[in-house]
Amino acid sequence: MTDVVRAEKDTSKAAWEALEGPQPIVLHPDDAAHWVGVYEELVATMDRMVGIARMRASAQQKDGGLPSQEARELELLTGRAAFFRERLNWWSERSGERASESEQTA
Repeated sequence: MTDVVRAEKDTSKAAWEALEGPQPIVLHPDDAAHWVGVYEELVATMDRMVGIARMRASAQQKDGGLPSQEARELELLTGRAAFFRERLNWWSERSGERASESEQTA
């Protein structure tokens, strides 16, 4: 791996790490519902982006191969989509817990 590619990879990784999201604690009963909505939108957007990147990659493979930059883009998008999906699942579980707590106190 060249220094330029390594630096680009490190920069890209640092940019994604800055998007780690809210601290995984629920401070207010509506927090979980809010974050479920946020992550649902992010997952839907990332799924569309991954789909477009895959279509482009498929077309480029037919034309003789996938450039490394395109392959890297697809890899990053797929990883970020998985991250957002994990966060959605986490917040969905918290939302379910809050609903259970509300039912028990009612």
